[in-house]
Amino acid sequence: MSSVSQEFPANSFGLFHGSVMPSFMQDVFAGMPSGGEAYPSMPTQTAWVSMENMGNVFDVPGWESHNRAQEERLAQQSTQIEQMEHELGEQKRKVAELEVVHAHMKPRKVKDCKLQITVKNSCLKLIGYLNKFKCIDGRKYQDLPDPLGDNDEPRTTPNNTRLWNPVWHLPVDTGVNDDFVIAVIALILQDAADYALEGCSLNERHIRNAIRTYFHTMQKNYRALKDKTERQKRVKKNSHNSRFNRKTRKCARLRRVIPRFRRIHGETSTVSIELIVETDLMLEEASSCGEADLDEWNTWRTEQRADPDGLEVRDLVWHAEEIKRILFALHKLARDFPHDEGCDADVEPDSDAEGDAEEDEDKDQDVGQASGSALGSRMKPRFYGCADKNRLPLRGKKAPFKNCISTGWASSTGNDKLQNSLKDVPDGLTIFQLKVSDEHLDERYVKHLQESSM
Repeated sequence: MSSVSQEFPANSFGLFHGSVMPSFMQDVFAGMPSGGEAYPSMPTQTAWVSMENMGNVFDVPGWESHNRAQEERLAQQSTQIEQMEHELGEQKRKVAELEVVHAHMKPRKVKDCKLQITVKNSCLKLIGYLNKFKCIDGRKYQDLPDPLGDNDEPRTTPNNTRLWNPVWHLPVDTGVNDDFVIAVIALILQDAADYALEGCSLNERHIRNAIRTYFHTMQKNYRALKDKTERQKRVKKNSHNSRFNRKTRKCARLRRVIPRFRRIHGETSTVSIELIVETDLMLEEASSCGEADLDEWNTWRTEQRADPDGLEVRDLVWHAEEIKRILFALHKLARDFPHDEGCDADVEPDSDAEGDAEEDEDKDQDVGQASGSALGSRMKPRFYGCADKNRLPLRGKKAPFKNCISTGWASSTGNDKLQNSLKDVPDGLTIFQLKVSDEHLDERYVKHLQESSM
């Protein structure tokens, strides 16, 4: 008993033998008889309370209320943890969707179009070939002078301003080419007010880099003027780049209205819509008849009131109808709300890829944007191709999932194996279960879907 009494007073029963009794238990045991008086049979060495009397300890006031308060606090904490886990899950879902968006967006360089135009005009002015072109094989090329011979005198203007003849096969920072760059920099700084240049555009290093870039372009132009093989390579590359850039701009326009599309059809029904709006999955645009009959193609162009240089939008025949409806609805929103600023607000707009021939939405485009209209060229109008002609097969990048491909197309063309090789849509990607109704589509899109299903 002496060992116990050193830890606790006599009325503690030695319940917490060898440890310190909590304060609330001291209140419970206060005023109770000592262990020796109430329980003479209790061993004095251990001083433990017998089991039949333990109930007396927990029947005292205060114990039950304390236990209930602890349970309430635990319940509140559990509820808070569940709420935080739910919020964390929502945040993770939104982050995953944003990662999908940015994974399919190619980084774009910020272009100083005013400086680009200034550099081009200044270079051609000092060469003496501003607004001089040469037509070869029906295509127009910027005309450029040949390098001077060893005994040739430099050319000059009537007011004795020197005209330069760069050596096109040498690097830009070599010999006369470097002197030419220095002269262009001086001319740009002199005429900066005329071109409304300001800020970083007046930085000499920035100007030099822009001149170097355009000099490389002039070198390619000169080689194309002199070499037929170079011309063919350039035509092929430019044709590919033009088609790809049209699809890129079209994809950017559709991505702008994705937030509006979500508000119309609901956040829960449009999860991962970015997987459908990809550059490689956009409709093709062509300037020739392709494999279609030329007379039939011209007849169709006339019926569609297409401009002579209008581009034909070609359907991707393997697209499932649900995917087409989503894209058509986005096209309608992009045309109805051209100034929406979605996830690609910094990408320059383009004319409606599937609009009527007379539609041209970018006439008043800001010069600060690096588009064709900003640099002075007219945007080509589009017309929708015939449903039975020029519909392209699946090529290049595959569709993301199995139900993106039309089952009818797969069975009629023997591509069942290709369709079955694709993955099923994972759980949670609700956009692939969404079916857009006709009320969200233009009449011409509805008509096209009806013709395609016939």
